[in-house]
Amino acid sequence: MLMSQENTPLRGWETALEDPEIAVAVCDLQCVVRQANPAFEALIGAETRNAEGYSLLRAAAPESLEGILHNIRRACAGETKAYVFRGRHGKTGEPFSATFVALPLQEGGQTKAIACLAFPSRQVLGFAYENNAFSAAFANLGEGAAILDAAGCVRWVNAAFGRITGFDTSKVVGGPLPFLPRGTDLMPRARKALGHNGYWQGEVEAVSARGKALFLLASISTVPGDLGENSWLLLFSDISHQRAYTTHLEDMVRKDCLTGLLNRKAFRERVHNALYRCRGAHLRMAVLFLDLDGFKRINDAYGHEVGDNILRHVGDRLRTVARETDIVTDVARLGGDEFALQIPPLANPLIATESVCRAILGTFADPFQCGGSSVPIFASVGACLGPFDNETVGDLLHRADQAMYGVKQAGGHNYFIQACLTSEEKADTNQ
Repeated sequence: MLMSQENTPLRGWETALEDPEIAVAVCDLQCVVRQANPAFEALIGAETRNAEGYSLLRAAAPESLEGILHNIRRACAGETKAYVFRGRHGKTGEPFSATFVALPLQEGGQTKAIACLAFPSRQVLGFAYENNAFSAAFANLGEGAAILDAAGCVRWVNAAFGRITGFDTSKVVGGPLPFLPRGTDLMPRARKALGHNGYWQGEVEAVSARGKALFLLASISTVPGDLGENSWLLLFSDISHQRAYTTHLEDMVRKDCLTGLLNRKAFRERVHNALYRCRGAHLRMAVLFLDLDGFKRINDAYGHEVGDNILRHVGDRLRTVARETDIVTDVARLGGDEFALQIPPLANPLIATESVCRAILGTFADPFQCGGSSVPIFASVGACLGPFDNETVGDLLHRADQAMYGVKQAGGHNYFIQACLTSEEKADTNQ
């Protein structure tokens, strides 16, 4: 048995349940109706005796299916969700639209069923907000809700609108959405999808009333007005924490955990993208490899903790080189004491590459602190320009590595730039 009404999300919604103009149904987790009041049966066009066992998915228009399933999942997660439901009447076949609010009915902390409250569009579009049931439904939503006119100006908002954005809800009606950055209009992004299927969903970068950056997951549904004008139902939730967590996970996958620089995989992807741009515009790029001279001796003498600290400082110094030269786009730690940098596609990157190589060697002029002692550390730098002929990412990285190895073999603490292919390499790339 479902929890008693006072212990469910329907608490305080007695007016909605008794209102003959509000359609109410209880559905299972597969969207099949288990109980429904006469208003709901009339809305979808099912006979009273046939309402039980009737699937909402049968009544839905194709463009509404994705929204229904999405919001049922949200309701199952213990959240409330409102959306515009479009369907066809079971008896007449005529299209209809209604604003649905999906509410989880729980037992023992688990969602066992979904309560669906449907407000026919005429109620919404007539802005009959004096309807207590309508106001109560949207007041209890955890999501921000707004009705926008055809120009995108606010005509009505719920309490969550102010709670999420921090704006005074009594002062936003009549103007544009206040949380959008200046010069930003949400509607042009949404109009194409709205014109195609009457529904748009996407992430929106917003700013709260206090100037805090927000990331919102928003959806906009078209709601045809009684006078032929278009109005829009905007629903949004704050996903700033989820966005920050996702960014953190992406950093873990793409960045070196010791230095915070790009890792090998991410660097290869960046080189691949630059290589693609080069071929389309007949440009050249540069890849630089860097290896610390005698770093193993540092580890053996001072321990790996000191060695890791030096690697962090090397990463910081390379970031400084990238910032000060204003030409390096990517800095990576490939592993161990090997680092790499990328110079983006240019008509002639040779001069820029020489400048960066000299800056790298210059940043090692100051010794590193190792266990209270100042220890000079130097680096060997190898660079290559490309692409030439049919070179791949692997070819570029190999040439840069070979250039660096040649510097180390010659004593280190220097740089070498391979500006063109050797005859052997030309033969290889042309095969």
